[in-house]
Amino acid sequence: MSMRPVYAHVGCSKTGTSSFQAGLWASVQRLEAADVGVPFVGRRAHRRRLLDPFGWQPATGFADGWDDAALEQTRTRLANARGHRVLISNEDLMELPARGVDRFQELTAAAGLELHLVVTLRDWAQQIPSEYQQFLRHGMHEPYLDFIRQVRDREGRWGEHFWRRQDPVDIQRRWSAVDADRITFVVVPSYSADPGGVFRLMNEALGLDPGLIGQPGHAVNTSHGVIEAEVFRRINAALPEAFDDYSEAYRQLVRRPLTTGVLPTEASARLELPVTELTWVQERSQEAVIEIRTSGCKVMGELDALIPTEERTSPYTPVDDADVARAAVETFARFAERARRRERKAYV
Repeated sequence: MSMRPVYAHVGCSKTGTSSFQAGLWASVQRLEAADVGVPFVGRRAHRRRLLDPFGWQPATGFADGWDDAALEQTRTRLANARGHRVLISNEDLMELPARGVDRFQELTAAAGLELHLVVTLRDWAQQIPSEYQQFLRHGMHEPYLDFIRQVRDREGRWGEHFWRRQDPVDIQRRWSAVDADRITFVVVPSYSADPGGVFRLMNEALGLDPGLIGQPGHAVNTSHGVIEAEVFRRINAALPEAFDDYSEAYRQLVRRPLTTGVLPTEASARLELPVTELTWVQERSQEAVIEIRTSGCKVMGELDALIPTEERTSPYTPVDDADVARAAVETFARFAERARRRERKAYV
């Protein structure tokens, strides 16, 4: 008896995953009508049913032990999913270590499902500045150039974290329990050049009708500019220890307001890869392209687009302290105004 396929879209992060997932959650009814099961709707459900049972922690990865009872509940939920195929999407799953991948494949097989892996990719000239901003939202306070050096040398907490989330060769090796012909790499075009590219390619990779998973009508997970990112970094650096380790206090009092309007997005110049870093990024990208081509995995999109060109870079210019100070004062004013509006609502 053949098993139903379950497609696990596991990132990479910052490849349009938030936008794709927003479109996915809004398309659940259309997917179910097309005989595609979506057993976990929303990030919270994926975290509760997939990440937490495997011991995942934000900004740390899969560091804790497994919860076998919770994993059994996950198996039951997957087995009961309707449809001739099943779809899950969570970019943090890609960080599973090899033994976790083995357990995940055992879990899906026990649910009567054949595991297929879908990995979305973008070139590192886009990913390095994007992940830098994402890591700021997890409390990182390293300056941008220091972070790039950590990535280049694959050292330190954040450098290692970047490779675990962004290196397709490392991902394929950790997920080697999945046969190569059931792994698909999707090279996502730049959002500015092709906003619908990730949706077009993902629908095709999943064997769905074009447009079945629709593009949301609003921007999702937008980036900050150079100055605003530096404000975020300096706030992280100034916080006391009570805000360490991605605490609830950090999420509620720092990350949430700064990422939902208190700190503007793209008000200043875009953060880009310094042109002086292009050579090593190109060399590493060329090695990855060769590995993918010889891996036997499926590829959608232009694989050579993973090798960035100079147009993806810019000369590095240190931020001006006066600009940072002005942005910080404006951020504090917006924070105070938001607190005032909430206080007024509380008394209405």
